[in-house]
Amino acid sequence: MKKWVDYLEARAGNNSSWRRWLFGLLLPSPAVATAYLANSARLLSEICGILDKKQEAEYYTKLSEKTRVAWRTAFVKEGGSHIAQDYQDDYVRALAFDLLEPRQRPAAVQRLVELVESVDFHLRAGFLSTGLLLPTLAENGRADIAGATTIWETWNGYDSKDNAVSSHNHYALGAVVRWLYEGVAGIRPTAPGYRHVRISPEKGGGLTYAGASIETTLGIVKSSWKLEDGRVELMVLIPPGATAVVVLGSSGSRTVESGSHSFKYQL
Repeated sequence: MKKWVDYLEARAGNNSSWRRWLFGLLLPSPAVATAYLANSARLLSEICGILDKKQEAEYYTKLSEKTRVAWRTAFVKEGGSHIAQDYQDDYVRALAFDLLEPRQRPAAVQRLVELVESVDFHLRAGFLSTGLLLPTLAENGRADIAGATTIWETWNGYDSKDNAVSSHNHYALGAVVRWLYEGVAGIRPTAPGYRHVRISPEKGGGLTYAGASIETTLGIVKSSWKLEDGRVELMVLIPPGATAVVVLGSSGSRTVESGSHSFKYQL
């Protein structure tokens, strides 16, 4: 991992960069590579911190922040309402990788929503950003427009004679299932092995009930909820040896041990 980030840093500023894949025109954009350098350096700094490599953690933290500043200077205009080439994935990366200043985020979220609405709630992101689109919308208060679809390998899918081309089940980095578990059902690990989890379901988009379960090394983690007349009924199952923080909307949160738990609260 260190060699990869060092390689990216060495290539920075030499007018060559990675670009979007399977994005129609495939326009080159240094915004893509620069964003990934910032995010990769941030992730590596966190890993170094966990491994108690303090000097390396400090170095990659500074590299990430320096790259974030350079990215904002080069690609963010109008307070966050115009980023890079003004595509959906430009805003998805900016928000998912935490590249923006807090004051710029609302404008970026609004512009992302406008871009989704402008194509009748279809995604128009490249290979790298499709898997980030749904959780990014949900985490920024717009679960109401986060949709779902099967992911084709290419955008056209069929040739001029209506023959299927490429793969029609080619999710790769475009998977939406993770968001269904972590967003809709709200099961999100906050410690290795699901020893600690956060239960915080996203309600919206016309859904009135949802649920999911995950088999972990400690046992089953389960979350299911039902919405009726503005009240939420939430059922949670936590396995032995694990704990959870259960978010109850405006009612705050509760920390629970293993076992079955039931909550009712106002949306």
